[in-house]
Amino acid sequence: MVGDDPGTQAAAPDPTLREMNAAKTELDAALVSAVSYGEQRVLTDTFHHRLCFDRPDAVVQAVRDVVRRAARP
Repeated sequence: MVGDDPGTQAAAPDPTLREMNAAKTELDAALVSAVSYGEQRVLTDTFHHRLCFDRPDAVVQAVRDVVRRAARP
C-alpha cells in the first residue's frame, strides 16, 4: 500500500515522494517474494491508514483469498 500522508506531503517535494513510494513498493515486493504464497496488492486510491474505510471491498477480498487458500489441502 503506497500513499502519502499529509505530513509527508508537506515535508517532501513531489520527486522525493515518488522516489520514496517506488522504494516502498520495491521493499514490499522483496518481502512478498520471501513468503510462501506471498502476494502484493497495490491500491493507489487510498492510504494505508484509511484502507478499511476507503476500500473495504479490497480488505474483504484479501481475507477471503487467505481463507480460501488456507482451506486447500
